[in-house]
Amino acid sequence: AVPIENAKRQFDVNLFAVDQITQLVLPFMRHQGSGRIVNISSIAGDIYSSLGGWYHATKAGLNMWSDVLDSEVHRFGIRSVVVQPGLTKSEWSTIALNNARKNLLDNSPYSDLVDKLENMFGKINTGATSEELAKVFYQAATDVRPKRRYYHSIVDHGMVVIARSMPNTYRAVLNRLMK
Repeated sequence: AVPIENAKRQFDVNLFAVDQITQLVLPFMRHQGSGRIVNISSIAGDIYSSLGGWYHATKAGLNMWSDVLDSEVHRFGIRSVVVQPGLTKSEWSTIALNNARKNLLDNSPYSDLVDKLENMFGKINTGATSEELAKVFYQAATDVRPKRRYYHSIVDHGMVVIARSMPNTYRAVLNRLMK
């Protein structure tokens, strides 16, 4: 239900622009024999909700791209890691819902999902502050032995684990929240 131009823009911003910037810094990092690329993704790369297909796809793509990049540049002393925030105390959900409403075609059979998503976001109105996330970003940039993924909380990490290891349970919980 999203115009393909909007989907392409999401890939341009969330994935291809990251690659372009990385291509600019990699020669310097290779020359110095070290470096850390910290990509800001989202748990949305590993979990999903209605109406977010393209956003989730871009974040999943960024996660995989970062893993492949790490396998390629590790031999030069460079690491690529991913920070995957979950919900944040920001206007993100309001913006996402407004964009969903704007992008749905008139009389779309999916219009009711926007209201259900808004209700779901209201039920789980929690999230990390920018100060809390800054600490995670700092850790990802400075850990002596970097991890592939960094999460703000055990809840964020737990949601990813459940979605991957128990997809039917994740879907049942999502369906319950969307009522």
